[in-house]
Amino acid sequence: MFGLNLSKTVLCALLVCLVLIGQLTEEHNGYQCTGLKIPTSHFVATGIKSGTFVSINSTIWHSTLPIIDGRDSDTATEISRRCFIRVLFVFWLIQLIADIIPLQSRISNQAGCAESVVFYVYFAVLVAVFLLHCVAEKKPQTEYTKKPCPEGSSGIFSQIIFWWLTPLVLTAYRKTIGLDDLWDQTDRLKSKNVVPVLDAAWMKEKTKCKIRFVLFHVERIRLSEKTPLLKEKSGHSSEDVLFRGPGKSDSPIKPSLYKVLIKTYGFYWLGTVALKLVSDSAWFIQPVVVEYLVYLIGKKNSGQDPGWMTYGSAVLLVVSSIMVLFIFHTAFHQLQVLGLKIKVGLISLIYKKAISISPTARQFTSVGEIVNLMSVDCQRVQDGFQNSFNIVSFFFMVTIATYQMWTLMGISAMGTLGFIVTFAPVGATLAATQNSLQQKILKLKGTRMKVLHEVIAGIKVLKMYTWEIPFQNKICQIRSDEMKHLVKIATIIAVFNLFAFHGSFMIFYFTILIYVLNLPTHYLDAQKTYAALTLANVLRNPIGLTPFLINGITQAYVSIGRIQTFLWNEDIDPDNVEFVKTSDYGISVVNGTFTWNRSQDVSTLRGVNLSVKEGS
Repeated sequence: MFGLNLSKTVLCALLVCLVLIGQLTEEHNGYQCTGLKIPTSHFVATGIKSGTFVSINSTIWHSTLPIIDGRDSDTATEISRRCFIRVLFVFWLIQLIADIIPLQSRISNQAGCAESVVFYVYFAVLVAVFLLHCVAEKKPQTEYTKKPCPEGSSGIFSQIIFWWLTPLVLTAYRKTIGLDDLWDQTDRLKSKNVVPVLDAAWMKEKTKCKIRFVLFHVERIRLSEKTPLLKEKSGHSSEDVLFRGPGKSDSPIKPSLYKVLIKTYGFYWLGTVALKLVSDSAWFIQPVVVEYLVYLIGKKNSGQDPGWMTYGSAVLLVVSSIMVLFIFHTAFHQLQVLGLKIKVGLISLIYKKAISISPTARQFTSVGEIVNLMSVDCQRVQDGFQNSFNIVSFFFMVTIATYQMWTLMGISAMGTLGFIVTFAPVGATLAATQNSLQQKILKLKGTRMKVLHEVIAGIKVLKMYTWEIPFQNKICQIRSDEMKHLVKIATIIAVFNLFAFHGSFMIFYFTILIYVLNLPTHYLDAQKTYAALTLANVLRNPIGLTPFLINGITQAYVSIGRIQTFLWNEDIDPDNVEFVKTSDYGISVVNGTFTWNRSQDVSTLRGVNLSVKEGS
C-alpha cells in the first residue's frame, strides 16, 4: 500500500514537472515548434493542468490514511474512499483519452521537435499513472475471515471486467461448486453494516411523524379554545368552530416506507442510473458509425480511397459495443447489490416488528403472514429494483432514438413516435389493472397462509371433529380465486410481450413504409436503411424489457405497501419490559397484569409472578 501510493505521488509530481518543462520549451522554440507566439489560452490550460495534478497529488495520501495506519474506518468513510478511487480512475482515463489526439498530431507534424519529445515522455508517464490506478489498494483485514471475497480488495479495472470472479469460474469449470468453495460475504453486504442504515432511517421517520402529530394536536387545541373574539365576530360559539388541518381524524400520522427507501438509497440508485445512461449513450454511437461506414464503402466502390477512416470506423463500432457491455453490467451489478441491501434491511425491520408487536395487533397477524412478508414480499421488492433503472433509460433512449430517426428519415420518424404513443396508454392501463390484481393476489395469499397456519396449529382438533374436508374446501376455494387472478395477470403479460417482442420490427416497418409512401421521389439507399435498422435494434432492449419492468415495479410497489401496513401495527409499551444484564433469573415477572385488549376495563390476568432461571 505504501509503495503504491508513493509511486503514484512520484509519477504525479513528475507529470507536473513535464508539463512545466513543455511550457518552457515552447517559449524557447515557439508554439508547437513553429516560432509563433504562444496564445494566452495555452498558458491558462497549462496552469489548470498543473494545478489539477498538484491537488490530486495532495489528496492521494489523505484518502488512504485510515488504510495505511490500519485504523478501522466506518462504513460511510469506506464508501467515500471507494467513490474517490473511482473518480480518480475516471479522471485519469479521460485525461489519457484527451491526450491521444495531441499525441497523434505531434507524431504526424512535429515528430522530432523538443516539445514533442517532452510530450512523449509525459504521455508515457500518464499511461503509467493510469495503470497504477487500475491496481487495487489492499485494505488490511480488521476481522478474521476464512475466505475473504476478492471483490473488496480488487482494483477498479478488475471490478469493471469482473476479473475478480475468475477463480470461482475456474473452480466451477473443474468441479461442482460446494459451500466450502464460496467466499465470505463482503463487508458492504454484511447485515451488521446494512441493517443499521435502514433502521436508523425508519426510526427517524417515525420520530418526525410523532412530532408532527403532537404539533398538530397542540395547534388544534389552540384553535378550539373559547375566545370572546370569535363569538363576537362570527356570532357562533367556539364549540361550533371546526378545525381544518392535514388530519381530520385523531389517528396518528403514519410514517411512509416509500419515503424512507427513497431517502436512504435514492442517491445510490441515481448513481446506477447515471451509469446506465452512459451505456445508453454509447448505444447511439453505433447508428452514426454504421451510416458513415456505409458511406465510406460507397466511396471506395466509386474509386475513391477513404484510407484509414474505414478501419477507424470499424474499430469505433467494436469499442462502443465493448464499452456498452462493461458499463451496463457494472450498473446492473450495482443495482443488484442495492436490491440485496434493501431486502436485508426490510427483513430486519419485519423481524424486529414481529418481536415487538402488541398482543392486540397480533390477533390480526399470523406467523404465516409474517413469513410471507419476509420470503415473498421482500424478494419481490429486490426483484423490482433489479431493472428499475430502465424507467429512466426507456424515456431517454426513446427520446434520442426519435430525434436521430427524425434527422435521418424526416417526417417518417412519426412512425416510431406513433408506435410509442400507441403503446404508452395501453401499457399504463394494463399496468393499473395489474397493480389491482397484484393487491388482490397478495391479500388472498395472506389469507391462505393464515388458514394453513391455523390448520397446522389445530390439526388435532381437526382430526378429532373430522373437519378436514371443510377446511380443505376453504383452502382450495381461496387458491382457486388466486389462480383466476393469476390467469388475468398472465394474459396482461402476454399482451405486453406481444408489443415488446415485435416492437422493433413494427417501428422499422412503419418508418420505412411512411418514408416510401410519403413522396415518390424518396430514394431508399443502403446508408439510410442500415442506419434506420440499427436504430430500431437499439430500441429493442428498452421496449422488450418494458413488460418485465412494469410487472416488477408493480409487484415491488404492492409489496412495499404490505410491509408498510405491517410496520404500522402497534408496539408493546417499552416501559413494560426492563432489560437487566446481571440477574439470578433469565425471565422474571413481578405482579404482572396481562390483557388481550387494552380497551377492556378488566384485565385477563392479574397479579402474575413468574421467575425462570437461565438455561432451564
